[in-house]
Formats: sequence, C-alpha cells, structure tokens
Amino acid sequence: MLRRLLVLILSLYAIVSYAAFQPQPGVHYITLTPSQRIGISMYPAPVALEFFSYGCSSCYAFEPYLQQWLKTLPRSVTVELVPVTFFKPGWYAYAKTFYVLKDMHKVTTLGPVLYEAVHQQGKNLSTETELATFFTRYGISRNQFMSRYDSTQVSDQVIQAQRLANQFHVQYTPTIVVNYRYRTNPSLAGSFTMMLKTVDWLLWNQPARS
Repeated sequence: MLRRLLVLILSLYAIVSYAAFQPQPGVHYITLTPSQRIGISMYPAPVALEFFSYGCSSCYAFEPYLQQWLKTLPRSVTVELVPVTFFKPGWYAYAKTFYVLKDMHKVTTLGPVLYEAVHQQGKNLSTETELATFFTRYGISRNQFMSRYDSTQVSDQVIQAQRLANQFHVQYTPTIVVNYRYRTNPSLAGSFTMMLKTVDWLLWNQPARS
C-alpha cells in the first residue's frame, strides 16, 4: 500500500513538474530576431523545423525520442525535416537523398533504414553511386534514384535548405526551430527530453522577444 502511494505521489509530481516547466530564453532556447520567413514553403504556426542529417550520429540517437514525441502532437502542428550539409560532401549526398525519398513519399519507410545502415551497420553510403546501389534493395531502381538525385529540383531544394539553416544560424544537429522564431538543441536545452519539452512549450506560447 505504501509503495503504491509512493508511486502515485512520484507520478503526480512528474506531471506537475512537466506542466509547470517554463523554458528560459538564453538557457533552453535562443530567440531569433527578426522572425525570418524565407527559403521553404511556410506553414502557419504552430510549426517545428528539425535540422538534421542522416550522417549525424546525434540525429540518429534522437530519432526514437522524435518518433515518440510526434505521436503526442495534435494534427494542427506541422513538423518539417530540413537536411543540412555543413558543406560536408557526405552530408550533401544525404541531403539530396532526403529530397529523393521525399519526392517518392518514402522518407518515413526508408529514412530509418538509411540511418541504421550508416550508424549501426557502418556502411559507407556517402556518394551517389553507393546510395543508388543501396536503395535497389528496397525497390528503387538506379534510374529512379539517380534521375531524381541529379535533378535541378533536388539541387535547388538542398540549396534552399542550406540557406534556411544559415538564416536561422544552425550550427549543431539536431536543432529545432519553432514557429520560425525560436531555436533550441540538446546541447542548449540539456538533453533530448528537455529539448522536446522546450519545443512543446514554445509551440503554444509566444515569449516576449529580448
């Protein structure tokens, strides 16, 4: 009986603590001034942009947290993935691959497969040829992959994504920008969990700008 009561008290404390959490500017997130709305098709708030790369080990580690969090969001929230390159050749290839998969509506199914291959299986998939060969195992022909990979549309999308990362001063992945005004990452917030708690709060609140 005492054990059950203790569990109940701790559970209630956790709920209250979460509800009472209010992130602090400069501590858990950075306020971007001014609000910058360029580079991609914009969506009405609430919106969250995750800047990531398939080549980023921290992004891979963050994926389970992200997927669980996505299940808790109401349909009114838009979450967009934005691949960054940081001018690394391998990450440029991954950014183009993201837009190939997006064009084929396969980000949800094959994005995790690519993450696993790179970070769990240690596969070298940092060039167009290697990536095209890899995806033939999953029903995408070399021609289907390479025609999109080499397209002007995909190249332009990567350029737009990089411009957006520069505009929001993204220097770390994963980074999440909320409502085009606030930027946070696990280093700033303290952990993946704290970053998502910060994002949750920012989605529904408009802190005064500093």
